[in-house]
Amino acid sequence: MERCKKNIKALKEQELEKEKAEIEAMRAKRKMQEKQLKIMKKDLPRIQADNEKALRDIHELQQSINNHKTTCSADVIEKMQGIENLDREFVEQLSKQKQLKDAQSKLKDDIAALKASTTQEISMHENAKNDIFVTTINLEKRYATISRKSREVEENIKKTKLELTAEKITLEKVERGAAIIKDTMQREKELLGFKQS
Repeated sequence: MERCKKNIKALKEQELEKEKAEIEAMRAKRKMQEKQLKIMKKDLPRIQADNEKALRDIHELQQSINNHKTTCSADVIEKMQGIENLDREFVEQLSKQKQLKDAQSKLKDDIAALKASTTQEISMHENAKNDIFVTTINLEKRYATISRKSREVEENIKKTKLELTAEKITLEKVERGAAIIKDTMQREKELLGFKQS
């Protein structure tokens, strides 16, 4: 009987040591997670600032695109009107006498040069639009990446908070259980001492 009691006592002491080791491990893990949480909280404002800067850049680029479109469209319309006016003037010159042939020839050259210049400007305008389009896409991709990283950091923070809360509850339960086991062992020890006396 005495041997059985000693075995039970030894088992309970082993269980108590095991519980203590688990509690220490959980405390260490909790400290590590709290440290990681502080780091993530520190990085979050920087990521949010990058996000806001990307939004401002996209807004400024959009304003630049709109201004460029307005300016280029007005210039093209003005030049096309100039071409139409020159064409009308050319038709009128054709109806005049032969002494105007030199002037008519020069007018043709001016019209050709103006058309070539307008065509070149239209091409440059299209190239600028394409460049702006590509830049806009790149900025939107960058904004999407920053937003995704920001969401991931926020989700990780939420997840870590939940894990810390759950582990805190578990740790409290384990500590209460260990206290109960310790108290029970103390009572049994006192009871055994009382019986032996």
